[in-house]
Amino acid sequence: MRVVVKEPHKNGEVRELEDICAINQFVGNVDENGKGYDHGGTDIRNEIAKGIDMYVKEDAAFHPDLEGNLWSFNDMYLLCGNIVFAGYDPNVKSGACSLTDEQIETVMQFIERQKA
Repeated sequence: MRVVVKEPHKNGEVRELEDICAINQFVGNVDENGKGYDHGGTDIRNEIAKGIDMYVKEDAAFHPDLEGNLWSFNDMYLLCGNIVFAGYDPNVKSGACSLTDEQIETVMQFIERQKA
């Protein structure tokens, strides 16, 4: 699926990630075997605009061991570590799907506004 990844101190970049497990692997939500979670939830997924979700590490807010990346949507939390933006489709089991060109533009604008 086509997503935007945002690593600390780098610009957002369009990439292909296979599925929700790959998204979670990239942001650091892994099980005891190092495999990315096969689900999303409110602790790791937040909507930034209609049909666009932002995935972060479970404890990404002000995480002392991760570099600052972006401020949260409401500017209350500094989100640390890697971030992935994906589309949302309620008909997909995990909800994660490819971003459209218009959604990618929205994500890039969000990144510019929320830079740490």
